[in-house]
Amino acid sequence: RADGMTASSICVSIKDDTFHTISHQTTLKQSTDVTDVIYKHALQLFDQLWDQNTPIRLLGLSAGKAVKEEFYQYTLFDEKARQKARSLDQMVDSIRSRYGSDALKRASLLDAKQAERVGRKHRKEPEE
Repeated sequence: RADGMTASSICVSIKDDTFHTISHQTTLKQSTDVTDVIYKHALQLFDQLWDQNTPIRLLGLSAGKAVKEEFYQYTLFDEKARQKARSLDQMVDSIRSRYGSDALKRASLLDAKQAERVGRKHRKEPEE
């Protein structure tokens, strides 16, 4: 995003505990730099690859077929949602570049202890 690039190919690779590597990739209908779009496609690919039993040694995600964002094929219904997602990503990028990569995290990426600490911090305890 910082270089004004978008990707139209997403690839997920998994290396298991025996060093066997498998990968899947998909080509997007429209190139993107929106985190949620990339995440959703990556998650679908991951679900196709992993049997939920085999230990994972390495998980790789790559976005390819990068191009300078010169045009976007608008559709009738998605422009408002796309602009909202891009604005959110730009805000997150700005905060992280100013305060560090750990300044903002998705709640789903917090471990149980971190989530409880954040919950306690923002939850008002009843007064005695």
